Amino acid sequence: MMHATHTVTAPRDARADATELETKRQRVMDVARTAGATALVVRRADTLTWLLCGADVLVSRQGGPVAEAVVHDHGVEVVTTRIEAERLRHEELPHGVDVVAVPWEHPSAVGDRAAELALERAQGGAVASDAELSLDTTRWPLLGVEIERLRSAGAVTARVVTDVAATLSPELSEHAVAGRLMGALRERGLHVPVVLVAGAARLGHVRHPVPTHTPIGRAAMLVVCSEAHGLVSAATRIVRFGDEPGPITERLALVLEVEAAMLSATRPGATLGDVFEAGRAAYDAVGHPTAWRDHHQGGPIAYRPREGLAVPGDARAVVVGAAYAWNPSLPWAKSEDTFVLSEASLDNVTWDERWPSIVVDGRSRADILSL
Repeated sequence: MMHATHTVTAPRDARADATELETKRQRVMDVARTAGATALVVRRADTLTWLLCGADVLVSRQGGPVAEAVVHDHGVEVVTTRIEAERLRHEELPHGVDVVAVPWEHPSAVGDRAAELALERAQGGAVASDAELSLDTTRWPLLGVEIERLRSAGAVTARVVTDVAATLSPELSEHAVAGRLMGALRERGLHVPVVLVAGAARLGHVRHPVPTHTPIGRAAMLVVCSEAHGLVSAATRIVRFGDEPGPITERLALVLEVEAAMLSATRPGATLGDVFEAGRAAYDAVGHPTAWRDHHQGGPIAYRPREGLAVPGDARAVVVGAAYAWNPSLPWAKSEDTFVLSEASLDNVTWDERWPSIVVDGRSRADILSL
């Protein structure tokens, strides 16, 4: 059995915190000033985590954030309840962020105080929020420290998937497989916003296989989106036991051709629409011209499992320093990893050399693991 011993950690560095926080504050204020505002309230969990250098602002993973942030010309301040203030101050927030604590017993206290504070800091100017001003593309490109966080988390994710896959057997249910993946990832410090498992009975016809009690049988597709310090990495792997229950090898080969076209199109100067069109043309070339309609093809990835899916005609630019996770698919097969784009290359941050691979268009891609 293979064992993943790595964990995800993020030791605090006051100087790095200050640089990252100030860079992000300036990006937010550029958006605010363009809209005529001099202070901005950040309320969305993913944007808060980005702004606050990877701070975890959730208690319930299905609930809203326990804080709001006020961004202005002189700094960043966080408003939260007395329950959360000490934990956030000492365990989560970067150096240089002031914390304002309000009573927990008043449900609107955090939002009310953040709005008041924003008006005070605006000094007579207008106030905006991330409810009306999108900060999504403000998060691109990722800073060097963010890329290192993503690289670390992606490496752990890839190793965990390999380790868990090596323990599987046909009688295990999809729920049991999902549980092993989630448990191993949580043990190593990652949250798991998405885990999907398709056994042989569902692999050929379910594209988003939410786990069931069905045994996986002679094959399984494992899909994970893991998250550490707010950054999400995605990977898909396929395993089989003995003879294939369907055309997995044939379909995976076709999917990898589509993915190769999309990866080659992910380059500086392109748009997401260009990448999508490269994938659509490749589906046509492999004999499945309408397959792109049956499942999304992926897109940028960072502080959400996708920072908006790529769609036909998408004018958003492909950005150096951003991360991308394409996931072309056909019945029986899908390919997916997380890549960071540099000026010179695409770096796969969810790769584990122990997984069997096949070279497609000069890149090592995940093959089928036979057990």
